[in-house]
Amino acid sequence: MITCATVTWPRILAIGISLTISGCARPLPEPNSSTAIEQDSSSAKAATSEAAAETAAEIEKPFDSFESEVSQQAAPQPKDLTAQVPKANLTGSERAPSELATAQPALPTIAPPSAEQLKAWATEPYEALQLVACRDGGKAGFLTGVEVFGDQDRYTLAGSRMTAWSLAKEEPEFDFSDPANEQLIKSFVAAPDGKWVASGDSKGNLQIWDTADFKQRLAKKIFSSGVAHLSVSPDSQEIATASYEGEITVLDATQLTVKNKFRVAKQALQHILFVAPGRLAVAAQDTTIWDTKTGKLEHTLSTGGYQATLAVSSDGKRLAYTDDSKLNIWNIQDSKLESTLVGGFSNNDLAAFSADGNRLVTASKFLIQIWDVTHARLLQVIDTFGWDTVDLQWLPKSDMLLIASENGRVRIWGSLTAAASHGLKPLHAPMELPSPESGVPANPAQLMQAIDIRTFPKLPGALLRMASDTLLDYSAPVTIEEAKTFYEHFMTRDGWSRATSAMTAPDSAVYHKQGFRLYVTLYSNGNGTTQINLNHAGNFDLRNLPKYDAKPPEIVYENENSVQYRIKADLLDIETALIRKFYAAGWTSYARLNSSHNDEVDGRDLQFIRGATTLQVSIDRPPVAPTDYHVSYNSFLTTKSLPIPKDAGFVEFDGSTEPYLVASTAMNLAQTRDYFDQEMASDGWLRRDSGKQFKEKTGWMDFIRGQCDVNIVLESLSNGRTQIRVGEGLENTSWQLKKVPEPDLKVAAMGIEAADVPMLNGWKITKYNSEEKQIDLVADNTTTFAVAEVYSKVFESQGWKSDGSGVKSNEYLLARFSKGKAELTLRATLRDNHINASISGDGLIWTKPLPVAKQVIAYETWLRINRHPATLDLLDKYTSEMKEIAALNPEKLNPDKSDAPK
Repeated sequence: MITCATVTWPRILAIGISLTISGCARPLPEPNSSTAIEQDSSSAKAATSEAAAETAAEIEKPFDSFESEVSQQAAPQPKDLTAQVPKANLTGSERAPSELATAQPALPTIAPPSAEQLKAWATEPYEALQLVACRDGGKAGFLTGVEVFGDQDRYTLAGSRMTAWSLAKEEPEFDFSDPANEQLIKSFVAAPDGKWVASGDSKGNLQIWDTADFKQRLAKKIFSSGVAHLSVSPDSQEIATASYEGEITVLDATQLTVKNKFRVAKQALQHILFVAPGRLAVAAQDTTIWDTKTGKLEHTLSTGGYQATLAVSSDGKRLAYTDDSKLNIWNIQDSKLESTLVGGFSNNDLAAFSADGNRLVTASKFLIQIWDVTHARLLQVIDTFGWDTVDLQWLPKSDMLLIASENGRVRIWGSLTAAASHGLKPLHAPMELPSPESGVPANPAQLMQAIDIRTFPKLPGALLRMASDTLLDYSAPVTIEEAKTFYEHFMTRDGWSRATSAMTAPDSAVYHKQGFRLYVTLYSNGNGTTQINLNHAGNFDLRNLPKYDAKPPEIVYENENSVQYRIKADLLDIETALIRKFYAAGWTSYARLNSSHNDEVDGRDLQFIRGATTLQVSIDRPPVAPTDYHVSYNSFLTTKSLPIPKDAGFVEFDGSTEPYLVASTAMNLAQTRDYFDQEMASDGWLRRDSGKQFKEKTGWMDFIRGQCDVNIVLESLSNGRTQIRVGEGLENTSWQLKKVPEPDLKVAAMGIEAADVPMLNGWKITKYNSEEKQIDLVADNTTTFAVAEVYSKVFESQGWKSDGSGVKSNEYLLARFSKGKAELTLRATLRDNHINASISGDGLIWTKPLPVAKQVIAYETWLRINRHPATLDLLDKYTSEMKEIAALNPEKLNPDKSDAPK
């Protein structure tokens, strides 16, 4: 399958790049610059941030037997792809890091900080929270909330059931659900005095439960539909509920009698929360505060946007609420804005204040952040993926945090001191970092253990522009020299040392620590502020990668973050040789899930993964030397990779938001199970036996790392291999798993063969795409209106009818046609005096041979369009087919013009 063109970032990087911030282009440092571009623009991020899976360690250790009905016969040996590569060429430039260093100028001197600077930069000490316990669902089931009550060692969970727990125990103490009338608990809140909890269920019932004996105290049906919103007043005397229509009902907590009703919103509410007795914060289209006795509006905090985040400190002094991408802290007593936190907040983040009110934790889908509210400082970031976070609560008078996930899992985080006082200790031990001499890329846990730049000290007055786990960009009201002093001070304080670099930016520095590299680049904004860019480049030196050297390569450019060279060779030989060489060097080829590979004229884009490092290898013809091929290596980091068996060779992977993986191995089910038990532990993951299940041909393995969840599904295949799947919805994104629908014979009878679609005078077909059922065309010296007129006549003469909808303008055309159940869509766009058009739909039939010659295509494309499994075992077959095609087409036509050999 050959589809729409995508931007090939490595080629752009080879020429030179810039980072555009607020309309001002600034040059980025050469190292790992692909990461910077990807995180600055959403389109680039979508194109390149989908990273990959890991571990290329040889599978040599014996596997333990396990208690299942899985056959224990020996797995077939993986095919030795390295045997086809001369030994001298296996690893390319095999040089130790010390040998790779080149002479550099002496390091410039940076002034030490003054006493005044040290005082201004001082921060309060913070002991990071660590994961100290994990309680799996069990009887809790599906969760919607967690509430702490009574003393600091007890909490309740609500959702499909209601259970009470002690902090130190693995199982619930009490299940106070009603077996005869179980309903989903949609809202759940504890009284501040800890004596009772209130729940609202999916049938509109409000119930009060006594926490002393877990008996039901009161119950009342208050809505015909579910009770989605509940809040209890700080004095535990009133309960506020909200209807979907925006009406607030205030009830007496002792009798559940109605005290007042009033409307607060014209549209749906998002959240309600008492901020003081008689004062209620409401998050809807606007965020407001109301007097519950009079039903009068007191304050409007933000307008427009349906913000849902609300949190109040236990002392009643502070209210947190979101406003666009900011989180504001409102002083309740003074009725004024106290401070603003900037950190990429969403409009529905969960939030909770610590017991002393000085810290705030927020949770979005992929990020949990802990803030020092007083100093507006980000203290800690906890990455999360897998099951959604549904609630979080601090334990009173304790540095302990409960985080509940939708699947019933509750994780307990705490400082070492607080955890020890409860008889708990961290579940994760510090990881040993790879030695600089090993040449092994760090795994994601090691990468983040080396440094988390999101929480590394920032200059006072920082204005954040961009933040990720490997890139930070912000401005501050300081000079460049002061910024240099700041980072020299804090980097050396944390064990990093400044080193020389081939970077071209004048105000840049690279810091090294145990083989890891961090680049600091500074620019003057010209308005009294300095732009600061931090780039975590990982620990792998690209000069250690193998090169195609069947003929001596000409080095164009080479440093630890980028390699470029020219060679005279055949494109097919370069591609297949590099795939084999990288495999032999421990790297796994991968294709992005939910994405089609795009072949270019005389070019290839290859992707490889190992640990937390993804490589982009681009092959093309440089304009300055059209008889040569230009090969460039660039890398970016991913914190969402997983171990991959060595013999998998080629996999489908996507790490843009969480790990998605489709792979296979020659190991049997038992061996694959043991492989992941061992390798996931090496990467810092903890196995959860509650999610582990093995049957005759299928197994499920559940792992956690911090606040992240991964479920690995293993399945025995009929060919003796074991398939590995990670992620939901893979059937819709993987060419290996995608189910091909049975053709609709009625539609086929009405349709038109793609081979028979007429090409008008001056038109050229650029691509036939049977997978996407689309034909792409291009023409000069015409208009969108002419396209509409001509093709409408062609289709109507064959019985197709226009449905009358669509768009017609000078720049764009959209028209739809139907014949029976069959449909066709015509699109055309004017670009640079060319008309690019496409004809698509299930009305195109693909049974006749297409009127184009077969072309040489990339290995990944060949796998996709032939629906072969992702593997390197077919590389010889692919090479043989492509050589036959090349012999018939020595002129090497554009690969995009073919639907490829079948």
